[in-house]
Amino acid sequence: VYSSFFFLPSRGLGDVYKRQPRRAAEIDAVYAEIDRRRASWVGDPLTVIHGDLHLEQLFVDPAEPWRVTGVLDIDTAGVGHPARDAAALVAHLVVTGQWHRGNGDDPEARACERLADEVARVWSCLLYTTAAADDGCWASNAEQSRCHREW
Repeated sequence: VYSSFFFLPSRGLGDVYKRQPRRAAEIDAVYAEIDRRRASWVGDPLTVIHGDLHLEQLFVDPAEPWRVTGVLDIDTAGVGHPARDAAALVAHLVVTGQWHRGNGDDPEARACERLADEVARVWSCLLYTTAAADDGCWASNAEQSRCHREW
């Protein structure tokens, strides 16, 4: 279903085999395992996604900065898996944090890293709601409900 998300090169991995000839069997085993797992994947429902989500694309309420009030740059919006937006946001936050750290601004770097960790944590819990209670992602059902409403 998501062939563009899970694109794998053809078995003609000549360049990889040339660079790693002793690992050819291991490489084949990895691709066989990917094929085995991919055969059992069930497609998630697609939805409208932003396509390039990061902090500079968001307006937030100054009094409640976790509440998004607007979104910019929707020219990349389309139908896709919502995990793409979460992943793009986390990736941008990590890179932004590294940029701040490289420029000597450790408080901003830590803020970006904390936000990236929280987005990843909440997204994982939302994505795997059924397993969330078992994995301790939620302190209570009330917290899970609140997160679903606010996210």
